[in-house]
Amino acid sequence: GHRPLAHQEGPSGEAIDLSRRRALFGQHPPRRSPRASARGDRRSDGQRRVADDPAELHPAARGWVSNRLVEVDAAPATVIAARAALVADPGDADPSEGHGPDPRLVERSPRNALRVPFLAATFPDATFVYLYRGPRETISSMLDDLAELPPDRWAVTSASALTDDPDREQHRLGPLLGLTWDTPAPSDDTPAGRDRPDPRTWAHNAEELDAVWELVEPVARRAHELFAEPPPTVPIRSDTAARRSAKTAEPDGTPTPDFRSVYTPGFAEVLATTGCALIASTYQSGRVVLVRGDGERVNTHLRHFDSPMGIAVRGPELALGTRNTVWRFCDQPEAATSVDATGRTDACYQPRSAHVTGDVRVHDLAYDGAGELWMVATRFSCLATLDPAASFVPRWRPGFVSALGPEDRCHLNGLAMVEGRPRYVTVLGMTDTANGWREGKGTGGAVLDVDGGAPVATGLCMPHSPRWYAGRLWVLESGRGALCTVDVETGTVDTVAVLPGFTRGLSFAGPFAFVGLSQVREAVFSGLPLMEAGGERTCGVWVVDLRSGAVVSFLRFEGTVQELFEVAVLPRRFPELVEPGADASNDAFVLPTAAMVDVVGGPPD
Repeated sequence: GHRPLAHQEGPSGEAIDLSRRRALFGQHPPRRSPRASARGDRRSDGQRRVADDPAELHPAARGWVSNRLVEVDAAPATVIAARAALVADPGDADPSEGHGPDPRLVERSPRNALRVPFLAATFPDATFVYLYRGPRETISSMLDDLAELPPDRWAVTSASALTDDPDREQHRLGPLLGLTWDTPAPSDDTPAGRDRPDPRTWAHNAEELDAVWELVEPVARRAHELFAEPPPTVPIRSDTAARRSAKTAEPDGTPTPDFRSVYTPGFAEVLATTGCALIASTYQSGRVVLVRGDGERVNTHLRHFDSPMGIAVRGPELALGTRNTVWRFCDQPEAATSVDATGRTDACYQPRSAHVTGDVRVHDLAYDGAGELWMVATRFSCLATLDPAASFVPRWRPGFVSALGPEDRCHLNGLAMVEGRPRYVTVLGMTDTANGWREGKGTGGAVLDVDGGAPVATGLCMPHSPRWYAGRLWVLESGRGALCTVDVETGTVDTVAVLPGFTRGLSFAGPFAFVGLSQVREAVFSGLPLMEAGGERTCGVWVVDLRSGAVVSFLRFEGTVQELFEVAVLPRRFPELVEPGADASNDAFVLPTAAMVDVVGGPPD
């Protein structure tokens, strides 16, 4: 399971030299110098020393049900015994090593992931640092427990961060823990450094993990929700709009620990030339990213939603699909001054309605010629529209899908409108069983013609984002990292560009294609050409010149944002998107023109 780390002062406030004590609830704590250090303590045989639980807390005394402990288990006698044991047991610490007056216990037994309420009650001064490993490596059983703790009692780190740059993580977590570090983390050429875990130890079981992914996905999504926005470990600006683009700080020097972006000099020029901005969705980290030109700079502006995916734009209207809701926004530039006093904001998309669909896995969204919004309900393998009295209205499904059901039979994911009506869709498999597309995901993809349902092109590697532009059908063959065109008469697929990531999310402006890239989850996408080719896989937006197929610029995301779903063009230079419930939404009122004569103070000039 996931591993909680805690530091603890002694009973009644006295300092305990815990580096000379055996950990009561699990693995022996690291030996500490006067302040917290990064060294670990191992026995000569290389095995960690582990102490037993008190008898009354052992699973055997509880019917072998679980290692789970909660607040009621922290009876006074148990707490006294626990504290006394920590003081009394000298363990196997080196008596020659000096220690300062303020040592801390670092407890990291996996089973204690099930005991946060108990530990919080037993050690009321403890601070929890949650060591998060991706759901493919280990699934959490303590998410709700952490969510109930006050924000100043827990933070998030990751196994990869601790492995890749342990010194940086130690210093980042120091302010929360009240510690400074006087000893650097062990380097790779030391025994402790060489003993760091390999982050890909699960890879040899990738096929087995992929087979059970559907079983663990709900917990994985819950983990993403909680850990995408953990309590900060350093002060962060409340306004995240001014994320600095080629460094790890904002313009005023404020750190940005969880999100960074790097861009080539030509990216802002492309936005200026086309007179547009971009909006990208990333369900993986629960963010919508506005990408805006600001002179020679690129401004990346974050807004938070629950698993955002499909985006559709039609004039002043914008639609966004999230986990169980389709949100509709309207550009009301009169409200721009309420969110930006500088005057540079030229569009303000205010939330105007929400339609609860349930978890249908909304993928692509698109407006038809009459202004009706269509959505891809991937879980139900159909195209649908919205009705006030229903979750959704099924309008079309592939002929090989025999029945509606929340089973994701073919992973219908993309929709292209032609002359104002639905015309082409992408599927990852022409299959009719629950999750049947997964078995042949490398070559089972297809583009289908909605008129009659016949395949236009088959044998594709995880196709996404079909779009009709400049009289041609474009599609992303995601498993190859490719931008392609499809001849709708012959089914011939031509590769325009191959990019360094899982291509998903496509929009156009002038002679340019804006293509979204994702790093991808290796176990889910193992065996695909993109994975077999090796090399860098990155996340961001790549700009391809349609006339030559050349990459002219890119914007790369680093940190928390690792996957994109959609990239859409907004016909504005510096737009704002207001989150539902934000002050700018609560206190900005837009009325019909006819009603303005009755407004207090009269209509505006």
